[in-house]
Amino acid sequence: MNYFRLNSVQLHAITILVFLATSARSQPLSPDSTIAVAGTIALREVVITASRTERSASDLPGSVTLLDADEIARSPSHSADGILRSVPGFSLFRRSSSVVAHPTTQGVSLRGTGASGASRTLVLLDGMPLNDPFGGWVQWAKVRTTRLERIELVRGGSSHLWGNYALSGVISLVTSQPERQSLHVETAGGSGQTAWLDLDYANRIGATAFSIGGRAFTTGGYPTLRQNQRGAIDRNASSRHQSIRVAVNRTLSSTASIGVQLGGFHETRENGTPLTGNGTRSTYASTSLTLNSGLGRWQISTFWQDGRFNSTFSAQEVDRTAERPALDQFSVPSRALGASLSWLKLAGARNLLAAGVDIRQLTGDTNESYFWSGSAFTRRREAGGRQLLMGFFAQDVIDTGTGLQITLGGRADLWRNSGGNLLQTDVVSNTSLTTSHFPGQSRWILGPRIGLLYRSDEPVTFRASAYRTFRTPTLNELYRPFRVGNDITAANASLDSERLTGGEAGIDLTFGSVSTGVTGFWADIDGAVANLTIGSGPGAVAPCGFVPAGGVCRQRRNLGTVRSSGVESEVSVRRPVGSIGEVTMTVRHIYNMTRIRKSTDPNLIGNRIPQIPLNTVVLKAAWKGRGGTDLTMLWRSTGGQFEDEANTLSLRRYTLLDLSASRKVGPTHHLFITVENLLDATYSIGISSVGLERIGAPRQIVAGIRLQI
Repeated sequence: MNYFRLNSVQLHAITILVFLATSARSQPLSPDSTIAVAGTIALREVVITASRTERSASDLPGSVTLLDADEIARSPSHSADGILRSVPGFSLFRRSSSVVAHPTTQGVSLRGTGASGASRTLVLLDGMPLNDPFGGWVQWAKVRTTRLERIELVRGGSSHLWGNYALSGVISLVTSQPERQSLHVETAGGSGQTAWLDLDYANRIGATAFSIGGRAFTTGGYPTLRQNQRGAIDRNASSRHQSIRVAVNRTLSSTASIGVQLGGFHETRENGTPLTGNGTRSTYASTSLTLNSGLGRWQISTFWQDGRFNSTFSAQEVDRTAERPALDQFSVPSRALGASLSWLKLAGARNLLAAGVDIRQLTGDTNESYFWSGSAFTRRREAGGRQLLMGFFAQDVIDTGTGLQITLGGRADLWRNSGGNLLQTDVVSNTSLTTSHFPGQSRWILGPRIGLLYRSDEPVTFRASAYRTFRTPTLNELYRPFRVGNDITAANASLDSERLTGGEAGIDLTFGSVSTGVTGFWADIDGAVANLTIGSGPGAVAPCGFVPAGGVCRQRRNLGTVRSSGVESEVSVRRPVGSIGEVTMTVRHIYNMTRIRKSTDPNLIGNRIPQIPLNTVVLKAAWKGRGGTDLTMLWRSTGGQFEDEANTLSLRRYTLLDLSASRKVGPTHHLFITVENLLDATYSIGISSVGLERIGAPRQIVAGIRLQI
């Protein structure tokens, strides 16, 4: 696949040209087409596809958050993960944005279940998994937010329907289906040599709807190390990416339809020093065939993902005046192939039945050079393997007719690791140092779920559920080591699966324009995979090898038992303000205590899990003016957390204030400006064993123009 490459100067030039060209053409593509104005999506009317049974949000016995197209468009953030940070409980392994963070830290978790960089949450794009086949993380830059119709967050264990990755829930990204011919152009630029161009064309011709779109993005980034700790080798962490996606949906008959999506993605990053960087190239495709008959609705889906990843690491002097190559993962190929069959039928007036089977085959390898000596690497390592994931699920939603709804579901999953190997070679003498073939692992896991929902004539809904879910370690956790500065983390081919047993109970109330909800939750995660500290340098520390001065050796290990418990709450008020528009205010909060309950190391019992804040509060205020002016303020406060499982390295709490504003300046044009981190707060996202603090993004100002015809 050919990818186009544009630098920030070229993108800014295109910005001016697009503005001049489209200003001269202010009429819609067809006489009867009009500007689509995103309205508020009523929660009870929205069908939640992440539930796999396509039930309305108000009928789910769990905690659901819905971000509609209007909220997405007005967000101060322009990345999917940035938009999702307005929901407390959503977190990547690090506090940093995906715009500059290393891809391996972009695994998403909900409710504090993330003890490492792998995802504990399934992320779907129109039903296709976005989790990386090798590492489980999510390349958030693949998601073009301009086409999103809504984002669904279903919190709580959902493995009984989706299997692996859905340990703590599901995030479903749903794109809009074109009903007419439309063209969308968005271009912007701002702080840190940031610029992008987003193009999208969509149309419906008879029974066929299609869209094609692409995005080019570049940013010069920012220094990721605290200013008073930087040395001669420190520079900005920057990134560039390009993506393209084609989607086609066709109605075959009154009872059948088919959808296809194809996409490609290319990204390069510089990670803060001259010798550190990474790149990703991936392609994907998925199909979905839906058939409706007297026997119910059948859906057959397939997907394919192919990726290439590379990353370089360095060993850095304590005074940061010099660095030397430490590890070159020059080729990390991975591939996923999956298929599913699901069935849904309303049996009588009281039962909604669902069942299905899905299967996924994953392969991945890491090819890397290591042990720098003089002017070259002297050793080569190859490691990798295969995974098979297969599951059967069934669910019955029972309406008792008394206001009580009962959900009974379960799933049986088989996961199998095979072909695991580790080959290490001395390239100077051409001799083999290690030849290991790891024994295969295979296990069946059962995941039941029960849910209760009670709704009377009063504006009150009670809900409760209990579940058991799982996650098997990724090929990355099993076979790929990595390095951050002088800190080394080793892989572990003997890792077992994580198993979560949990439950929740909540209440939702609606009084006119005011809605509120409170949910209490708990989860015990047995075998939680975490990066445990083994020893420190300088010197040889197994299994990391030589660890430099100021560095530590960590290894991925099953920790024991981790308990995550807490309370989520949300209050939202929507009020008209005379004749000038509408104001919406939303406050969301999560109290999340995640501690180690059992461990092979008794010194860790009672400690908090790294990277999980105790409290997170989000306040969002939005004004939608009738004259075409929109304003949004987002205030986020994130509590302190720890970097390590021993709780010796702490990251302080921080508060960010973001703003966005847009103005309609013609029948097809909108001008917008966003400011992230308005107060230019400096906050830590990570800390090394010798006290080096990596920081989040400084103030970022971006302005642009959006064309919709």
